[in-house]
Amino acid sequence: MAYQPITIVNGQVVTDTTTTKKSTSSQNLQDQFLNLLVSQLKNQNPLEPMKNDEFLAQTAQFQALSEMQKLNKSMTSFMAQSQLSNASALIGKQVTALNSDGDTVTGIVSSVQLNGSDPQLEIDGKFVPYSGVTKVEAGSADVSDQLDALAELLATALYSGLTNNQPETSAV
Repeated sequence: MAYQPITIVNGQVVTDTTTTKKSTSSQNLQDQFLNLLVSQLKNQNPLEPMKNDEFLAQTAQFQALSEMQKLNKSMTSFMAQSQLSNASALIGKQVTALNSDGDTVTGIVSSVQLNGSDPQLEIDGKFVPYSGVTKVEAGSADVSDQLDALAELLATALYSGLTNNQPETSAV
């Protein structure tokens, strides 16, 4: 009895090499594994079929790989969000950092944006990578100090507006 060889081309299991299909980008790893497993079962030696423990071992290995890929994706996303959160804490602070050219940039961080996996700090209109930060100092005025000053100005303006609009009382 002749056995048909299993061929994998571009991640696709191909049993007939004359009808090679192009791999689509939407086909995921699970589909590829299932196609390979079905092909193995179809083309196995009927006198020596695949043992249950081999089948279970392959399934368990595939499941472990799939879960590790999900975990890796989640950790990558978590790390990017964590770095973005840490970088946003630098807004209003004086920072010294190395830009992509290796030049030192010093100034107040005005904004943060995520570019890939490394947040970019905007310092005086220039973007530097968060990973290039070498020194952090309190800014010329922290945000809380600016809010306190703004609240004091508003209170003064409101109070002076109230005292100027009160009708004058005349002595009777």
